[in-house]
Amino acid sequence: MDNFDTKNEHNEFTSHTDRGADWVRQTVQNTLLKALVNKAEENNLSEDEAINLITDALESGVVEEAYSDLINTLSNALSESMENTMYEHVLESRAYTAEFLARQEQKWGKAFVASEALYLCILEATDNYSTFVVAEYAGEENYTYFALKNLHGRALQIYKEILCLNQNGFADGALARWRSLYELSVVACFINKFGEPVAQAYTNSVDSNGANEWARIAPCFASKKPKEKITLQELIDNSDIHEAWRNEYKFSNLFVHSSADATFYRLGTQGSSHAIPVGHTDWGMSLPATHAAYSLVLITVELFNIYPHGDSIAAANTFFSWLDRIGEFYKDVEDQCFSDINISDSENS
Repeated sequence: MDNFDTKNEHNEFTSHTDRGADWVRQTVQNTLLKALVNKAEENNLSEDEAINLITDALESGVVEEAYSDLINTLSNALSESMENTMYEHVLESRAYTAEFLARQEQKWGKAFVASEALYLCILEATDNYSTFVVAEYAGEENYTYFALKNLHGRALQIYKEILCLNQNGFADGALARWRSLYELSVVACFINKFGEPVAQAYTNSVDSNGANEWARIAPCFASKKPKEKITLQELIDNSDIHEAWRNEYKFSNLFVHSSADATFYRLGTQGSSHAIPVGHTDWGMSLPATHAAYSLVLITVELFNIYPHGDSIAAANTFFSWLDRIGEFYKDVEDQCFSDINISDSENS
């Protein structure tokens, strides 16, 4: 795997290296004391004179000065060394990455193509649907269509991000992105369910700091007190999305937050906590890929349901059928390439 590339804020770095700094400072002090003792012996100083020499040196701050000089010298030398060798190291790493991506494509290529084909077909069908809406309903103000069209566009982009993360071997990141895609599907279903007033409130809720106050106008929240916040979970409960997906969403939250589950049992580890992924892994692509495909199709169907259009209905049915094929493609890769759990191609520390 790649080396750790976590960036810490300078103050965090300083606090986390206090123990190492104390050790270096003590080493500098011991070295200085030894030098002072040698100097006292060379000059035949009395015991009192030697003590005064050492005391004066310590009180003058010479230890801190020497420590600071040492750290700065080492830091500058290391920084210069990094600059001199950075191209060599990065190009070597990029060459390894290129090899990994080639192997990743060999294993998952057909499944990735199936995922991307869904994206392209939905993009084309959406373009046709938009052309139909503009032609048939020009001038009609429809907040539901406006909101869902924008939600759908965002969903397409996130889906492409998930595909990109999978192709590059970042299954955990892909699943974390699916979390956002699922939330978009919840909002889309909720808006479509409760209609124009809710859609207008959502559209007008820009600059609301991400709060769900726009949903308060929905009848399902009629009894909710003004000071009670509307949570995402309440939107989920009223969106009519199958309960099984709520459980999958809760699972995906683990890969966004700092839970022990996601720390020790990541998708890329094949259920083993013995390896610590620090870069690309070739395992775990199926879950985010199939989840993302379903959520994108769901949002697409919600959009197509606003205005009746025969071609779009047919396309939606095709997309649902294609979901099964996508699942089969990913399952085939798992069976063919990962029947032995020890043959994964991952970067571990």
